[in-house]
Amino acid sequence: ITQTCELEVDPIMNDKGEPLQVEQTINVFKYDAVKQCIDTILTENVQDDNGLGLLGNPGLGGWGAVLRFGTHEKELKGSESETTNNRMELMAAISALTALSEPCSVVLTTDSTYVKDGITKWIRNWKANGWRTAAKKPVKNKDLWQQLDVQWLHHTVDWRWVKGHTGHEGNERADALANLAMDEVERD
Repeated sequence: ITQTCELEVDPIMNDKGEPLQVEQTINVFKYDAVKQCIDTILTENVQDDNGLGLLGNPGLGGWGAVLRFGTHEKELKGSESETTNNRMELMAAISALTALSEPCSVVLTTDSTYVKDGITKWIRNWKANGWRTAAKKPVKNKDLWQQLDVQWLHHTVDWRWVKGHTGHEGNERADALANLAMDEVERD
């Protein structure tokens, strides 16, 4: 069966209610499938030479995501001028899932235990506790966790963790996209 999977990125807002800039490199591709739209999503935030996650934290940051199905790829990237590494990790996952125009079965690979554990282990309790942690403190990045919660429930997601900067091809490409997004902001 040949289907067309249109990948569109809806506006995603930052914590100030401003739309974030997201670049798409492939708008539509065709593939043979029955139920699966994208088989792999790889995400990354910007890492500076010190491995701190951003050039200043908070500060300028970027994120990248690579969506794959067979030989087809879609690359996404974006940046913010005042952000944290955790917000950029969340934005990569949100943007990748938002790009899927129909429910899909995906493997989402991230090098962020914050994102993986947050969505698979902690979010149920946060929601049950009124978006408070076990220590009764407000959940950081609540706005993005709520967006991710909405997006991942549309899909069947197998969340996987990979150690960052160890030569994993997809993770390295997502990192390059995050750096490119940040470089583009610095030039403006």
